[in-house]
Amino acid sequence: MFVINFRTLTFSLALTSLVCLAAPGYAQSNNDVAERLRQIDQVLNDLQRAVYKGEAPPPRPAVSAQQTAAPAQGTGRFADIEVRLSGLEEQLRSMTGPIETAEHKVNVISNRLDKLIADIDFRLSAIERKLSAGGNMAADQTQSPTTESQTAAGETTVTQRVVGEAAPGTQVLGTVPVENGNGGNTQTASVAAPVPVKSKGVLPEGTVRERYDFAYGLLRRLKMKDAEVALKEFLVAHKAEPLADNARYWLGESYFSRRDYTQAAATFFEAYSKSPKGTKARDNLFKLGRSLARMDQKDDACASFDELLAKFNEPADKAIRNRVMVDRTELGCQ
Repeated sequence: MFVINFRTLTFSLALTSLVCLAAPGYAQSNNDVAERLRQIDQVLNDLQRAVYKGEAPPPRPAVSAQQTAAPAQGTGRFADIEVRLSGLEEQLRSMTGPIETAEHKVNVISNRLDKLIADIDFRLSAIERKLSAGGNMAADQTQSPTTESQTAAGETTVTQRVVGEAAPGTQVLGTVPVENGNGGNTQTASVAAPVPVKSKGVLPEGTVRERYDFAYGLLRRLKMKDAEVALKEFLVAHKAEPLADNARYWLGESYFSRRDYTQAAATFFEAYSKSPKGTKARDNLFKLGRSLARMDQKDDACASFDELLAKFNEPADKAIRNRVMVDRTELGCQ
């Protein structure tokens, strides 16, 4: 029994000695681990400030050879991340210029497109107003000229259309008795009306106005090739009609819209030369200048614009003059 108690006592003393001897080493190990954790936490905090706030990292204290290399490795990785962030910032700065340039070009194109749409709407609206207000104008212009017969004092003036002078393409519908104020004597005034023109091509049979409306309708439906053929046919058949000026202009537009600027320039030039004071003279000059500009004939384009500005300076010409000034600036006209 004594032996057993002695052995037990001996084992207890040995275990107590081991615990006492190991305590300082265990405490030292805990301190090292705590220091390493503190350093890792500091590195993470520095990294967060650099990434989210753009702050430079504080200088790191030197580490002893006995300490682990983990903090040093963390600092090295942080420096690498900082370099990469600097590279990204430099790339963003280099991209700012091209992005602003592209945005400016898009704005310019958008503004020019808006002006083009407004111009087309304005022109089409003006044409529609003219068509609705003067539906019978062409018919009146195709009828024969009138002759006036003057009577003595107190007598009335009688206007009569002469059958023998009826314009080509008209026929006499009948006669109307007209009193001349000289005691009831009557004269007969012949009444002429347009005769539908028979079709030999694209244009349908009908009056001059109906055939013009058909050709112009093709243009409005964007059937440019068909409109070109119809307008050419109209000009061959009705080149002396007042609507021929309009037909020449729209023929030029059919070329311009298809970027056939050579034919467009030739057509607008011919239209302006044939009718320099007509209703489409101003528009012909404007589109002639634009066609020449598209052909890189800067001097001729500027000359066309200058002539327009010199000849058309009424208040009604303000809108087109403003557009001419924009085009002259873009071309660099002197």
